[in-house]
This record gives sequence, structure tokens and C-alpha cells, in this order.
Amino acid sequence: MNECEKLIQFNTEAVNRDLTTRFAALKFINQDNYDSMKQQYQAEILDYFDGSYDEFKQKRNKLTQLFVAAGYSSFQESYYRHSLSPEGAQAYAVCVAKSSCKPIAAWIQAVVDDRLTIGVRCGLTGNVKVKYQVFGEKPLNDPSELTGGATEVLLFPYDPNKSFLVAINAIVLDSGAKDSTVIDLPRIRRFEIRKSQKEFTGIMMCGAGCQGNTALCGIYRDVTIAADQDYYLIPATMKSKEDIIGGPGLAHYNVKWVEDCVNGRVTRMVGHPYGFEGQSGDTQGIVHVTYSVTGEREYIVEVAN
Repeated sequence: MNECEKLIQFNTEAVNRDLTTRFAALKFINQDNYDSMKQQYQAEILDYFDGSYDEFKQKRNKLTQLFVAAGYSSFQESYYRHSLSPEGAQAYAVCVAKSSCKPIAAWIQAVVDDRLTIGVRCGLTGNVKVKYQVFGEKPLNDPSELTGGATEVLLFPYDPNKSFLVAINAIVLDSGAKDSTVIDLPRIRRFEIRKSQKEFTGIMMCGAGCQGNTALCGIYRDVTIAADQDYYLIPATMKSKEDIIGGPGLAHYNVKWVEDCVNGRVTRMVGHPYGFEGQSGDTQGIVHVTYSVTGEREYIVEVAN
């Protein structure tokens, strides 16, 4: 991370309020800056900075997977501008202009109702003049020439339900050097995480009892309950129904469950019967036990602004 990127600050209200803004903002965080981001935003950006970077990455991956599954993964490319605070965006742009000696740099300074302001700065020093033109959205005030280190503010009409795109082309008057910068602000789109549920089932079989001993002639078949793709199982919702399919049934049985997890969520459960004993030592008792577990999946849907 370069020195300018360290100046990036998030608009925590927008990040917590809007799922898409959160998705874009979290892409800024990596292993190098995680500790400083955690210290700064743990109390403000909820649910993501409770543990290690690996735990953070796991939570971010879950959100990323929802956007990828819905076909919206490209939002992160330019939507990040919605996640930056005006102060952070300005500090970052000024830093870039200064450190790279760029003739022109621009940032979103404020969005208030139906007006948007953009700050434009000349990063050159000394006795220079830069003339620039604005393409795309039309500012309400006319651009003027900038001298070295000078900043100007442009005011634009703004509709958050429409995309906003501005290209600024600049030329250094004495040398003819050219530079440009672009501000691309996608329209505001609202998404919600929703959940759907379905039942997943499996049948276990076990039996015992013969030759005068209720524990002899044991037979069994494990039960496997597997969630469909994108679903995870909720073990606490398990229900069972026993059916006697042979002889007098069983006196008792136990089941050992093994859970397979992906990203901390149960996706598969295997039940192994043991310690089962028949009702009679003369006739083998056999039971089928149908287990059902509720599965749940999360998905995102776009909602009206």
C-alpha cells in the first residue's frame, strides 16, 4: 500500500446502510492494512473486525460469493466511490496530485440532495498554468485556469438513480503536457440479503436380534444428509421418524453424527448407528429412521431505492 492509499477513509454510515457500498469498501482491506483498519473501524463497521484477518476474509468471501452468484461482482470496480468519506477522497486525490506531480487530479467533495461537488487540483508546483475541460456531465459553474498547487470546486446537478461520469482533460499551457482524470459514479442500487429454506432428508437403517440374543445379527446402513449447492444445514432443526420394517423393531439404538463444514457452515451430515439392540432374541427387528434437517441459503435481490 502506498502512502496515499493510507489516507483513504470510509463513510461508515453508507457502508453499514448499503450492502453494495459495503462490498466495494471491503475490497480495500488486505493483510497489510488489516490491523490499522480494524483499530479504526471495529466500532463503526459492524460484524467484520471481530477476529483475525483470516476470519475477516472468510466473512468478506461470503459477501463476495453472494454478489458473484447474482452476477453483480463487477460493482466493486467503480462503486467504491460511494464508500469513501469526502475528507478521505480529497486527501487521497491531493496526495496523488502532489506525489506524482500530476497536472490534474479530481475527487468527489460532497453530495447534498441533488447537487454534487467535485474538487479539481493542479499537482504541479511553481509558476505554471493548467487549462482544463470537462466532458460528460456539465458543471453549473465554468472551469477556470489553475496555477501550481491551486484547487477549484465544480458544482454539478446529481440524480443518485442515474450514473454520473465526468472526464477532465488538462493541458499545461507553457509546455503543452497533457493529463486527464475520470470520475465514474454508478447509480445507487439497493440490495438486500434474503434467505430461503428447504428440507433435506436421509434414511438410516439398523436391525438386530437372533439366536436367542437381542444383540446378534446386527445390520445397519449409515444415513447421509447433504445440502444442495449454496445451501447449508441447520443441525438444531433435525427431526426424526422411525418406521419398523421387520420383526418387532429395536429396543434402542444410538447415532453418532459427523458434520462436514465449509466456511464454518454445515453442508453435510453423516449418521452412524451403534449400540443397537432388538426387541427379541428370536426374531430380527429392523427399523428405518428418516431424518430431516432444514437447509438455508442466502441470496441477494435488488430492491427499489
